[in-house]
Amino acid sequence: MTEQLKIYKKDGDTPLFSGTDTEAAITGLAPETVVATGDYRGRLEDGAKVSDWVDVEGFTVLPKLATAIVPSQKTAALKVGDTKNVTAAADPADATNAADVVKAITAKSSDDKIATVTANEGGGFDIKAVAVGSATITLTSGTLTATVAVTITAAA
Repeated sequence: MTEQLKIYKKDGDTPLFSGTDTEAAITGLAPETVVATGDYRGRLEDGAKVSDWVDVEGFTVLPKLATAIVPSQKTAALKVGDTKNVTAAADPADATNAADVVKAITAKSSDDKIATVTANEGGGFDIKAVAVGSATITLTSGTLTATVAVTITAAA
């Protein structure tokens, strides 16, 4: 047999995780859960041979952070004079910091002579078609970015 590190809840008889003889992970805990020293215990097992129990040191589960900004649309086709509302969400939606990421989003047009962008009261952004052409609207929150490609044609 091969020696394995097994992790148990402090009062449990069924291992929650088995790993190599040097590392193991406790999974399935919610982000930012605080675990006290001794809530989990581990030991090395190799068939009938087992080591003494060792308490797992206390820790806090890392937050689940947003990894992307997702705009409500990736492209927009407008006519000069039109306005289009674009919103954005954090991905994953259940990230610990999703609300903060969305609240911090800013928007910038690559060419204000073609399309302007302003924040609106609803938490989204209004793209205003100024002239025929194309522009890219870049949404930014911290290090996360997303773009909306805007194409503007003449008004009818």
